[in-house]
Amino acid sequence: MKPIIYYLDDIPEARRDLRMQLRALFEEDFEVLELPLERDINRYLRHISDLPVAAIFIDQNLDESGAITGYTGVKLASFLRIVLPNLPLYLVTAHPIQGELESEEAGNAEDVVAKTTLLLDSPASRRFRRQFLRDVGRYNDALSKNQRRFRELLPRKLRGELEPEQLAEYENLRCTRDLVTEAAEEANTSAVEQKMEEIEKLLAEVEKVRKATNS
Repeated sequence: MKPIIYYLDDIPEARRDLRMQLRALFEEDFEVLELPLERDINRYLRHISDLPVAAIFIDQNLDESGAITGYTGVKLASFLRIVLPNLPLYLVTAHPIQGELESEEAGNAEDVVAKTTLLLDSPASRRFRRQFLRDVGRYNDALSKNQRRFRELLPRKLRGELEPEQLAEYENLRCTRDLVTEAAEEANTSAVEQKMEEIEKLLAEVEKVRKATNS
């Protein structure tokens, strides 16, 4: 399965255009999928957990269709940034970049992107594609580094061998891991725990044999 690029816009025509633009730019390497508009901001986590999400494009104005969401693209990006600290997030707009899009809070997204920037075969779109691929590459590197470190610490945690500083690092990694990999990591945790139990049973049997031999 290709990594997923999600997009969110509340206007049907705008969704269609954004889908076409993103697919034209990225479909060779990514699967481009639509996020449904949710009244409850927490429900977005259901859509993006357990999947290889590479990035999310969020329209700034999410109430133009008359649906009452109670949040803007900036607010949604800020919420997702808390839960997914490294995932590339982009705010998109067909309007001038001003107001909340110029606020400090908008910095929770990688960038604010004018929809005209996404038009295929323009210098702006080619420039943005390069930026996007770098952002996704850095995200994958950070994700891999955290995963490797977590997996290094996990067996030692199960054996009770971690020093206080290492235990704090383990807990931090466990609590801040991205939802997009959490299910896979939990599966790995269960597998490691099961394997550790098997090893402990084997060691116990070996100890019994050793004692019987020496007696």
